[in-house]
Amino acid sequence: MKFHVDPNRTWFLALYAAICVSAISLSALLHLAPGIWIWLIALFLQFLLLYTTGLCLMPATRDSAAVFTRPSAILIVLASGAINISCFALIHLETGLRDATLSSDTDSFRDGLYFSVVTFTTLGYGDLQPFPEGRLAAAFQAFSGYVYLGLGIGLAVNGFRITSRDDGGQNTSR
Repeated sequence: MKFHVDPNRTWFLALYAAICVSAISLSALLHLAPGIWIWLIALFLQFLLLYTTGLCLMPATRDSAAVFTRPSAILIVLASGAINISCFALIHLETGLRDATLSSDTDSFRDGLYFSVVTFTTLGYGDLQPFPEGRLAAAFQAFSGYVYLGLGIGLAVNGFRITSRDDGGQNTSR
Protein backbone atom coordinates (compact mmCIF):
# COMPACT_ATOMS: atom_id res chain seq x y z
CA MET A 1 0.00 0.00 0.00
CA LYS A 2 1.48 3.29 -1.11
CA PHE A 3 0.92 6.43 0.96
CA HIS A 4 0.43 9.63 -1.02
CA VAL A 5 1.25 12.97 0.57
CA ASP A 6 -0.40 15.96 -1.04
CA PRO A 7 2.33 18.63 -1.46
CA ASN A 8 -0.22 21.45 -1.10
CA ARG A 9 -1.39 20.04 2.23
CA THR A 10 2.17 19.48 3.48
CA TRP A 11 3.19 23.02 2.53
CA PHE A 12 0.14 24.51 4.19
CA LEU A 13 0.54 22.51 7.41
CA ALA A 14 4.20 23.51 7.71
CA LEU A 15 3.35 27.19 7.19
CA TYR A 16 0.37 26.97 9.54
CA ALA A 17 2.43 25.30 12.29
CA ALA A 18 5.19 27.91 11.95
CA ILE A 19 2.69 30.76 12.23
CA CYS A 20 0.93 29.14 15.23
CA VAL A 21 4.20 28.62 17.11
CA SER A 22 5.38 32.14 16.25
CA ALA A 23 2.09 33.73 17.34
CA ILE A 24 2.06 31.91 20.67
CA SER A 25 5.76 32.53 21.33
CA LEU A 26 5.63 36.21 20.50
CA SER A 27 2.50 36.76 22.56
CA ALA A 28 4.20 35.11 25.54
CA LEU A 29 7.36 37.14 24.88
CA LEU A 30 5.38 40.36 25.38
CA HIS A 31 5.53 39.81 29.15
CA LEU A 32 9.30 39.36 29.14
CA ALA A 33 10.21 42.15 26.74
CA PRO A 34 7.31 44.56 26.27
CA GLY A 35 7.61 46.90 23.34
CA ILE A 36 5.57 48.39 20.53
CA TRP A 37 7.39 46.40 17.83
CA ILE A 38 6.74 43.06 19.50
CA TRP A 39 3.12 44.09 20.02
CA LEU A 40 2.70 45.05 16.34
CA ILE A 41 4.39 41.85 15.16
CA ALA A 42 2.08 39.83 17.45
CA LEU A 43 -0.94 41.50 15.81
CA PHE A 44 0.53 40.85 12.36
CA LEU A 45 1.01 37.17 13.21
CA GLN A 46 -2.65 36.99 14.25
CA PHE A 47 -3.55 38.43 10.84
CA LEU A 48 -1.37 35.77 9.15
CA LEU A 49 -3.05 33.07 11.22
CA LEU A 50 -6.46 34.32 10.10
CA TYR A 51 -5.31 34.46 6.47
CA THR A 52 -3.82 30.96 6.45
CA THR A 53 -6.95 29.59 8.13
CA GLY A 54 -8.98 31.02 5.26
CA LEU A 55 -6.56 29.45 2.79
CA CYS A 56 -7.29 25.96 4.12
CA LEU A 57 -10.80 26.25 2.67
CA MET A 58 -9.67 27.26 -0.81
CA PRO A 59 -9.29 24.73 -3.61
CA ALA A 60 -5.82 24.05 -4.98
CA THR A 61 -7.00 25.04 -8.46
CA ARG A 62 -10.25 26.44 -9.81
CA ASP A 63 -11.42 23.02 -11.03
CA SER A 64 -10.40 20.95 -8.01
CA ALA A 65 -11.75 20.31 -4.56
CA ALA A 66 -10.36 22.09 -1.53
CA VAL A 67 -6.98 20.94 -0.26
CA PHE A 68 -8.52 19.84 3.05
CA THR A 69 -11.69 17.90 3.71
CA ARG A 70 -14.42 19.50 5.78
CA PRO A 71 -13.49 17.74 9.05
CA SER A 72 -9.85 18.80 8.68
CA ALA A 73 -10.86 22.37 7.86
CA ILE A 74 -13.17 22.48 10.90
CA LEU A 75 -10.29 21.35 13.13
CA ILE A 76 -8.02 24.03 11.67
CA VAL A 77 -10.65 26.74 12.23
CA LEU A 78 -11.24 25.58 15.82
CA ALA A 79 -7.51 25.40 16.56
CA SER A 80 -6.96 28.85 15.06
CA GLY A 81 -9.79 30.31 17.11
CA ALA A 82 -8.38 28.81 20.32
CA ILE A 83 -4.90 30.14 19.50
CA ASN A 84 -6.39 33.55 18.71
CA ILE A 85 -8.20 33.68 22.06
CA SER A 86 -5.12 32.55 24.01
CA CYS A 87 -2.69 34.91 22.28
CA PHE A 88 -5.00 37.88 22.62
CA ALA A 89 -5.48 37.10 26.32
CA LEU A 90 -1.73 37.63 26.70
CA ILE A 91 -1.78 40.74 24.51
CA HIS A 92 -4.68 42.24 26.49
CA LEU A 93 -2.89 41.57 29.76
CA GLU A 94 0.22 43.29 28.46
CA THR A 95 -1.65 46.39 27.26
CA GLY A 96 -3.76 46.42 30.42
CA LEU A 97 -7.34 45.81 31.45
CA ARG A 98 -9.49 47.82 33.83
CA ASP A 99 -12.29 46.23 35.83
CA ALA A 100 -15.11 48.75 35.41
CA THR A 101 -17.16 47.23 38.24
CA LEU A 102 -14.37 47.66 40.80
CA SER A 103 -12.63 50.66 39.20
CA SER A 104 -9.28 48.91 39.42
CA ASP A 105 -6.72 47.34 37.10
CA THR A 106 -6.50 43.59 36.68
CA ASP A 107 -3.57 41.42 35.74
CA SER A 108 -4.83 37.86 36.18
CA PHE A 109 -4.66 35.54 33.20
CA ARG A 110 -8.18 34.35 33.98
CA ASP A 111 -9.51 37.89 33.50
CA GLY A 112 -7.46 38.28 30.32
CA LEU A 113 -8.85 35.02 28.97
CA TYR A 114 -12.38 36.03 29.92
CA PHE A 115 -12.00 39.40 28.19
CA SER A 116 -10.50 37.69 25.15
CA VAL A 117 -13.44 35.28 24.82
CA VAL A 118 -15.99 38.08 25.29
CA THR A 119 -14.21 40.18 22.66
CA PHE A 120 -13.74 37.26 20.22
CA THR A 121 -17.44 36.43 20.35
CA THR A 122 -18.28 40.17 20.23
CA LEU A 123 -20.49 39.95 23.32
CA GLY A 124 -18.88 43.03 24.85
CA TYR A 125 -20.24 42.92 28.39
CA GLY A 126 -18.26 46.01 29.40
CA ASP A 127 -17.23 44.75 32.82
CA LEU A 128 -13.59 44.67 31.69
CA GLN A 129 -12.22 47.37 29.43
CA PRO A 130 -8.87 47.69 27.65
CA PHE A 131 -6.59 50.63 28.29
CA PRO A 132 -6.31 53.01 25.30
CA GLU A 133 -3.13 51.19 24.15
CA GLY A 134 -5.10 47.95 23.78
CA ARG A 135 -8.19 49.20 22.00
CA LEU A 136 -6.77 48.49 18.55
CA ALA A 137 -5.98 44.92 19.59
CA ALA A 138 -9.51 44.46 20.94
CA ALA A 139 -11.02 45.82 17.72
CA PHE A 140 -8.86 43.52 15.59
CA GLN A 141 -9.78 40.54 17.76
CA ALA A 142 -13.49 41.33 17.40
CA PHE A 143 -13.04 41.49 13.61
CA SER A 144 -11.14 38.21 13.53
CA GLY A 145 -13.82 36.66 15.77
CA TYR A 146 -16.43 37.54 13.15
CA VAL A 147 -14.33 35.87 10.47
CA TYR A 148 -13.57 32.72 12.49
CA LEU A 149 -17.20 32.30 13.55
CA GLY A 150 -18.30 32.87 9.94
CA LEU A 151 -15.87 30.26 8.67
CA GLY A 152 -17.04 27.76 11.28
CA ILE A 153 -20.73 28.39 10.60
CA GLY A 154 -20.12 28.21 6.84
CA LEU A 155 -18.38 24.85 7.19
CA ALA A 156 -21.13 23.52 9.45
CA VAL A 157 -23.96 24.66 7.17
CA ASN A 158 -22.14 23.33 4.11
CA GLY A 159 -22.21 19.91 5.79
CA PHE A 160 -25.98 19.78 5.43
CA ARG A 161 -25.89 20.25 1.67
CA ILE A 162 -26.60 17.22 -0.45
CA THR A 163 -23.59 16.44 -2.62
CA SER A 164 -23.59 14.15 -5.61
CA ARG A 165 -19.91 13.22 -5.30
CA ASP A 166 -17.84 11.43 -2.74
CA ASP A 167 -15.29 14.20 -2.32
CA GLY A 168 -15.41 14.75 1.42
CA GLY A 169 -18.20 17.32 1.12
CA GLN A 170 -16.17 19.70 -1.02
CA ASN A 171 -18.65 20.11 -3.85
CA THR A 172 -16.96 22.25 -6.52
CA SER A 173 -19.95 22.66 -8.83
CA ARG A 174 -20.68 26.29 -9.56
